[in-house]
Amino acid sequence: MIRSITSNDPRFKQLKFRSGLNIILADRTETSSEHDSRNGSGKSSLIRLFHFLLGGNAGPQSFFQKPELSAHLFALCLDLDEDRVTIARSASDSNSHYLTPQSLQLDANRSLPLTETGQMPQEREKLSLTQWRDRLGKAFFQLQPDLPSYSPSTRSLISYLVRRKESGGFAVPFKHSNMQQPWDTQVSLSFLLDLDWTIPAEFEQIRGEQKSIKNLKKAASSGTINLGIGSAAELRTEVAVARERARRLRTRAGQFTVVDHYAEFQEEADQITQQLRELRDQDELDNGMIEDLEAVAINETLPGSVDLERLWDQVNLILPDHILTTYDDVKVFHESVITNRKMYLEREVELAKERIAERQVQRTALDSRRSQLMQLLSSGGALDEFVALESEAARAEGEVRELERQYEIAERFESTKAQTDRRQQELLVQLRGDHNDRADRLSRAIVLFEQFSRRLYDQRRGSLIVRETLKGPEFDVEIAGKGSVGIDSMQILCFDFTLITLLSERDTGPGFLIHDSHIFDGVDERQVASALMLGAELANKLRFQYIVTLNSDSIPDFPSSFDFDSHVNPVKLTDATEDGGLFGFRFD
Repeated sequence: MIRSITSNDPRFKQLKFRSGLNIILADRTETSSEHDSRNGSGKSSLIRLFHFLLGGNAGPQSFFQKPELSAHLFALCLDLDEDRVTIARSASDSNSHYLTPQSLQLDANRSLPLTETGQMPQEREKLSLTQWRDRLGKAFFQLQPDLPSYSPSTRSLISYLVRRKESGGFAVPFKHSNMQQPWDTQVSLSFLLDLDWTIPAEFEQIRGEQKSIKNLKKAASSGTINLGIGSAAELRTEVAVARERARRLRTRAGQFTVVDHYAEFQEEADQITQQLRELRDQDELDNGMIEDLEAVAINETLPGSVDLERLWDQVNLILPDHILTTYDDVKVFHESVITNRKMYLEREVELAKERIAERQVQRTALDSRRSQLMQLLSSGGALDEFVALESEAARAEGEVRELERQYEIAERFESTKAQTDRRQQELLVQLRGDHNDRADRLSRAIVLFEQFSRRLYDQRRGSLIVRETLKGPEFDVEIAGKGSVGIDSMQILCFDFTLITLLSERDTGPGFLIHDSHIFDGVDERQVASALMLGAELANKLRFQYIVTLNSDSIPDFPSSFDFDSHVNPVKLTDATEDGGLFGFRFD
């Protein structure tokens, strides 16, 4: 229970609270100008102040880092466990909290954890922000310090009971902030509904593993060789083929001999090849000539005597006076010509055959030399060839290593994914089992939510739904007219009433529920009246504190049986004057 909230700034309006319903009214007088804003009265600032003193952050952008506020101490007196204590904090030293026994700092005038001179009393305990949160978590929710990741946090649990509009706390019932992570929603609500919160915590661990797997695959796909990641089976085949190719190249490189003057030997071998080609060409020419000469020699025969005599008679007839030789002389001459020609042709054939024989000797010698050269060249190679072969072998081995890396990642990916998928299914079964085992607690929450909805909207029944999914527990509400501002706000109020009721029935929680007036934005005044009466009834019955800020012109009509004024705090806030707000002065 909260007892008071105050400051060492004398302008601050000290507020004292009692059990049950506490209404902080923000009044607007007739003297307020049209430019005044009821926010200037400090209603929303009061919500900020509760969070500031209940372990909220106070970084550079904090409201309490404003120069007008940062130098002042603010104090909250509350019941913690079975002790009444006061916690004091200043934004100028936001990591220091001063916890003081109530007996040392209360006086008849002001509840301050300070001496009359404005100094801290000697008997006090100085706590860091973490230590103060741990103290609150243990006292309010029996949370142990140093909980593992994805555990309920004091600040998140408190934020459901002290919602802030600026954080998005009035958007949906199940989130106290627009920035709240899904896992925190699941874990916090499971804790508040008395379900096994460790199950949604494990779901978040699996989501983290799945995200890591995706990032791993993405990183592997952008490797230096960038072969991409296929299935492990496909990569196993690629690895085997690449290993064999690399082995062959490495074997060749290991057996390679660098031959001195390799280029000169290669050039000589090329020259011999050219010479052999020229000799073959010359042989072809001579063989062709031999064939031609032998054919001509065969056709070279002596003419018959009849033909020669006929030719002789014709010459005598035409040129009788010019013939000086006899027929016998002509015959002898003709036979000598034919004989000489045949001898010439035979000699040319013999010469051609001799040239062919000589070239055969040359070819034999050249072939022998070329064989020697080729044997030498085939046993090794030039240095640049060896370097190229070594480079290719190294590249192939690098490709093998990259493929092996891809294969290892693919195996890990598939194995881990299979494990996480299996664990996710097992968790779903475990989640359903937990909800079945705690069906009485879930049913209690569902029934409370439905009863509160009926109280506000008569026959319009609201339904609280808790689903088991592969992403963890999923929370939802169903009600006719869902989506309108007023109805959505009242669903948040009904859900908060459900939470504070469940906590009170389990004798846990901070013992208070605080609502800013924003929760009634767009709500019909009949529902506002019903909500406040229901809140007062629950607070009295379950002995918790319900603190509400309300605008004076938004006060609904109540039945005569409800004494509204008895719940109103005697300190009224107003934006009509410079000193009428919570802090007693105006500032930007």
